[in-house]
Amino acid sequence: MVEKKSGDIIFTSSIAGLVPVVWEPVYSASKFAVQAFVHTVRRQISRHGVRIGAVAPGPVVTALLDDWPKAKMDEALANGSLMQPEEVADAVMFMLTRPRNVAIRDLVILPLTVDL
Repeated sequence: MVEKKSGDIIFTSSIAGLVPVVWEPVYSASKFAVQAFVHTVRRQISRHGVRIGAVAPGPVVTALLDDWPKAKMDEALANGSLMQPEEVADAVMFMLTRPRNVAIRDLVILPLTVDL
């Protein structure tokens, strides 16, 4: 990418990397590390035409929730506190389709009802 002076790198972060999630301290710490890495590498490599950013979603329906009881999952889906993976994918596509002179450094995407 440096040789071609073009390219995009999108890291999967989390809202937990921006707002500490008290019930997930190890996860929050790991996502804070992702944010630090993204921002440092972006500052090193952007002068070569490579865009680097992080998408930081809130709760998303993924395999990480497979162990949730059905009643909890149904309630979360009904009250709008979970997003679908396609919604995050659309946000990533937004990041990638900006003009080449624009970099989305961080994109936070949350369900409306999540208070983080």
